[in-house]
Amino acid sequence: LLNPLMGIVCLLILGMTFRWWPAVVAPISAVLVTAIATLGTMALLGQPLTILTNIITPLLLIVGLSDSVHLIGRYREELRFTDDRKVAGQKAVRAMMSACFLTSLTTAFGFASLATARTPELRSFGLTAAGGVLGAYLATVFFVPAFITLFKAPPSDQRSSGETGFLEGSLI
Repeated sequence: LLNPLMGIVCLLILGMTFRWWPAVVAPISAVLVTAIATLGTMALLGQPLTILTNIITPLLLIVGLSDSVHLIGRYREELRFTDDRKVAGQKAVRAMMSACFLTSLTTAFGFASLATARTPELRSFGLTAAGGVLGAYLATVFFVPAFITLFKAPPSDQRSSGETGFLEGSLI
């Protein structure tokens, strides 16, 4: 029940923030692919679902969406300077790839440090979460920009005003 509710809340927040459907679909799709791949790998390795591994999906949702929001935000900034969606996507990835990688790598190392725990469940959770976080990074960086550049850019008034959506405008 928790995972679908979190997904719905994230969809609503992404929709209110970006007001552009590709910016809602791409991050959620990347996270779903990552979660399915992570849980599928757990099943292939015979790793059971425990109370700790049950939080891997929400964890991947948050980490994957965070990187996606940064990439999409930068893409929209780049669209202010060019009408070529492909060029804007490439510039956004070049600008954000390193920063997103370092945050994902740091998070993965943090979870991987649980491999030193004495409890097998904690070790398993740490290694699975570390792999999932790195998988979320890969899915986000390779899928999200490629997907959003396929679609007509959001209206230029949304891009040039500095306000990308309801939430950002209400927080300023």
